Amino acid sequence: MQMDTDDWDKRDYLGFVLLYLAQADGTLDPREIHYIHARIGEESLARIRQISEDCNDHQCLEIMQALRRRFYPGDLGKESLETEMREFCLSEGHYSRIEHRLVQLITRQL
Repeated sequence: MQMDTDDWDKRDYLGFVLLYLAQADGTLDPREIHYIHARIGEESLARIRQISEDCNDHQCLEIMQALRRRFYPGDLGKESLETEMREFCLSEGHYSRIEHRLVQLITRQL
């Protein structure tokens, strides 16, 4: 499945990564959606949410890998993206071991 991401900007990419992380536990909490909406805006959220729902884990990881260097280049970019993911997890007031491990796994793949 080929996803059209040519018109994506950094907000779209960040939203896609955060949605993937949010859905990693099998649920999408309204607070998570609210956080992502506040970070990237309604238009961006609507665009990337549809793509996120239409792809499986492998496809989502391929998209994240393919675009990471475009929006978060180099080691500093990768660290910045990891920080964004940690802040997302901390937004609910705690950062569980599972969330910590998920952030590590996603970062390693990117």
